[in-house]
Amino acid sequence: MELRDFILLLLKKRSSCRYFDKQYVIPKKNLETLIRASDYGPSAGNLRAYSIYHEENHKKKKEIQKAILDQGFISDASTVFCICAAPVKSTEKYGERGKLYAVQDATISGMCITVAATAIDLDSCWVGSINEKEIRKIYGIPEQEIPLSLVCVGRAQRF
Repeated sequence: MELRDFILLLLKKRSSCRYFDKQYVIPKKNLETLIRASDYGPSAGNLRAYSIYHEENHKKKKEIQKAILDQGFISDASTVFCICAAPVKSTEKYGERGKLYAVQDATISGMCITVAATAIDLDSCWVGSINEKEIRKIYGIPEQEIPLSLVCVGRAQRF
């Protein structure tokens, strides 16, 4: 299979999962792969104007779940990444437009996590409906960063 065919197949295979196997724990090696993958996308000026946080603790995932319309699948996922824009990093170079670049960089980073999850036979779900104030508190996100979305990753529950 040629690389282009593999990449297109990978993108086609990726889908949203809302039923995670709550017993599954992502092996450390795979978690590290996902974290590294968050940096594989393009970035304005290569500034990487974003931050990625993740939470595996069940109690914390329950708090996250409550902060996003109580969507039950959140606490069942193995880990929940929080994707944040860090506009301070890009506005220094690009002025006001740097705010948009930070959001774009962060969004691309989150997409890289979802594709990498698919590549290592994991499942994911992108969540955009978040309570920014609560998410900021749960993850300990500094004021200069903007929580944009969550990416839940784990193994789909097999019915």
